[in-house]
Amino acid sequence: MTQPTRMRIVTILGIAALVLATRTAPAAASPQRDPNSNPPRAHDPARPHEPAAPAPGLTDELKAQLHDLQDKLKALREQFHSELDPLTAQVKTLRDKFEPQLQQMQEQIKGIIEQGKSPEIQQLDKEEDQELAALAEREKAEIDKVKERFADEKKQIQEKFDQRRRQTSLSKK
Repeated sequence: MTQPTRMRIVTILGIAALVLATRTAPAAASPQRDPNSNPPRAHDPARPHEPAAPAPGLTDELKAQLHDLQDKLKALREQFHSELDPLTAQVKTLRDKFEPQLQQMQEQIKGIIEQGKSPEIQQLDKEEDQELAALAEREKAEIDKVKERFADEKKQIQEKFDQRRRQTSLSKK
């Protein structure tokens, strides 16, 4: 394999990895975003943020600046996704094209390896797979519980500070 060919493959794989890392978190500005999909990840550079309600004490000049920045942010997100979405589509096309072949070959390799094992070892492997699968299910359930607990705690903190903001606003009037 020549050096330029190898570099192209590495570049394509790098782009594919980038697209895969961000594909679960497209911004709301993207017209192809599924509203029922998972929320964006925190590290997504195009992550949509709900614009905060302007504080009552902002001057007209600051409100104009805030509005201008929000418009620029929205435009930048749209530009980001106008360039990202075609790459995501290319990666999906490549995945759809090659994954079945790759999976079939991996299964063939696994089958050949299994044929070379004794029945006792095959049984041990099967038992190990079952125990690991059960452990993975328990792990997933525990992770879901922890995520739910933290989500509840975040909501409580937000409600507490919202209440304190309301009290502060009322006391200044």
